[in-house]
Amino acid sequence: MADPVSDAPPAPRPSTQSLETPRAVLAGHEAPAGRDFSGAPSKAFGVIGNILRIPLLPFIFVFRPLIFRTSERAGTQIALFTSFGSLIYCWPIIIVGFLGAALDAWGVIHAPTSAHPGDTAYSIMGWVWLITVLFTLVVLGTDVSRNVALVWILVIGLLITGGAFVNAQYHIPVLGNIYDYFARLNVQFDKGTAVATSVVLLIVLFVVVVHALLDGRHEISSREVTHRHFLRASESWPLNINRVRLDWPDLLEMIVLFGAGHLVIIDQDRREVLRIPNIPFLWFFRDEVNRILDIMATTEVPASEAATARV
Repeated sequence: MADPVSDAPPAPRPSTQSLETPRAVLAGHEAPAGRDFSGAPSKAFGVIGNILRIPLLPFIFVFRPLIFRTSERAGTQIALFTSFGSLIYCWPIIIVGFLGAALDAWGVIHAPTSAHPGDTAYSIMGWVWLITVLFTLVVLGTDVSRNVALVWILVIGLLITGGAFVNAQYHIPVLGNIYDYFARLNVQFDKGTAVATSVVLLIVLFVVVVHALLDGRHEISSREVTHRHFLRASESWPLNINRVRLDWPDLLEMIVLFGAGHLVIIDQDRREVLRIPNIPFLWFFRDEVNRILDIMATTEVPASEAATARV
């Protein structure tokens, strides 16, 4: 009697081209099940991004070596990415705080005093600073996809249109009453509070950047994905059982951090294994990232090397 185990057909050898190219996903081809890829920028966002690329070129040139670069190690091409903490999104508060203080020092805006009641510009600057703080809190505390953002824009537009219609039809100044309420609050720009907040957040931002450079480094090769840690052992995931794709799940994060996105590692069961979040300018690097990952996807890797993972 034949041994059923010995007669069984050999197990299929894992594919050496299991790396899913992000270009296929972005082009609308098969995306991993169980994961909504609607957060990927559309063609309209692509046009906007290409326009914004021009004024951002100096920043991309300066910060690119810290965020994304390629190298070779033992004949293997490696893509290196740096992931930053979420507090990196606080930079607008820092800029607006120092900007308001500079405008006050240059005499562009005038604080109210006993001899001078102040001007409208000072109140406007106060609202700009306050709205910047609130907007940053929304960015940090929520995930707003492209579709959700469009819904919110539609809702706000309907509220404004409805308020204007009620005022014109029934002479009930709904929007006017709301505006008058906030105007009576007499919000003013407080230079001391703004500068103190900016200085504290600037220190926090410095710590976030240093931590990212030391502990937020990720390397992707045709063999594996490696997360480098500072003073700790590195973690690795073999790419023969994983795939890599680009993701932009939050529209606000993408706007604030100039095309920031995530790299997502998923296994053969289409489960998320690792997410490399908050990579600034990823939208502007996407073509080169896709090209490099395409090359890695078609690189033959010996099974003995691909199955090795360091922890």
